[in-house]
Amino acid sequence: MGAVSLLRETDWFVPSFRETTAELWRGRPMESVILGFAGYAEGALVDRDEKSEPKRNLPVAVPVASQVLHAVGIGWGIKYSRRKRSS
Repeated sequence: MGAVSLLRETDWFVPSFRETTAELWRGRPMESVILGFAGYAEGALVDRDEKSEPKRNLPVAVPVASQVLHAVGIGWGIKYSRRKRSS
């Protein structure tokens, strides 16, 4: 919780299966957590509010350490797009 509480709304959050409290802190509804643990696909849906800036929360990655690849891809994508804009 300490690390995720320092994230800004504009920061990406790429959770693993042990970060349920962090997901709740970032605004995931408890109903979504319950649906996810019960095996319903609706539990993995990312909240999209068309009127505001999209949240940068990815769905939970259950296999151990598989979320690392997603986070690295997001980081490289951000770095690449900034480099492209500055040239």
